[in-house]
Amino acid sequence: MIVVDDILTEVEDDLAHGDHASARRRLREALVTRPHRLDLRRRLAGVYRMLGDLPQAGRWGFLEEDAPEDEVTAFRTACGNDASLMLEALAWGEDDEGEEEDDAQVTAVAWERIAEVRRAYAAQRKSEGHHHKRERPGHPPAVPYPFTPPGGITRPTVEATPTKKPRPRELVGLGLIFVGITVMLIFLLAIAAGIFWAIRGVVENTYF
Repeated sequence: MIVVDDILTEVEDDLAHGDHASARRRLREALVTRPHRLDLRRRLAGVYRMLGDLPQAGRWGFLEEDAPEDEVTAFRTACGNDASLMLEALAWGEDDEGEEEDDAQVTAVAWERIAEVRRAYAAQRKSEGHHHKRERPGHPPAVPYPFTPPGGITRPTVEATPTKKPRPRELVGLGLIFVGITVMLIFLLAIAAGIFWAIRGVVENTYF
């Protein structure tokens, strides 16, 4: 079973080294089996917020009571206000999926927002005669996720994305490589010196 605290600790380590890709991957993979963990969703929304990707931030922060309105709007826009796409993107699954302990973390606001999208999806299917069309007259085509903000992704500032620093294990690895190369060079020099003195001895014994 995935230990959420360990995942969050690893994510913070990734972010401290500027590795946003690994942080996103860890969180997304964890949410596959723990879809109702709002703390994982909240942290993933925060990572996308750092990158300036409002639709993705709105996607993963959608179930939060204090989700920024501009992010939620960006998420809805990226889905073309299509309830089925929103429901798919939220990746909530069924109510009984995940671990039992996760349900206690789900707030009333989160349950209501999921229910709201489900009601909208049911109404949408009913109005369309159970034949859902993803591009309807008067509605812009939805942008397939991973979403890109309508105005493009805002490049993060230097403070938002610190320069990636070598991790301790990487420094140790580089140090061992350097030591290995140094030892190899010394060994080769010793062999060269031995060959030189052997040849010199042969020459002296032969001609002198």
